[in-house]
Amino acid sequence: MKKILLFTISMQLISATAHAMHISEGLLPLNWALFWFMAAAPFVALGVRQLNNLAKTDLAMKPLVG
Repeated sequence: MKKILLFTISMQLISATAHAMHISEGLLPLNWALFWFMAAAPFVALGVRQLNNLAKTDLAMKPLVG
């Protein structure tokens, strides 16, 4: 247990900055948000349509989707 604790503490002390990027809420410009919405909308609609067809044929699949 002591070794794990020492390892965890040492990894925290020697870690470097990641310089990672994250798009926070509200940072995406409206034009890009509309573009990505329009790009994703056909795929979401197709997926919903396929799920509805699958649910009509086999009700046992509904819990698996959730």
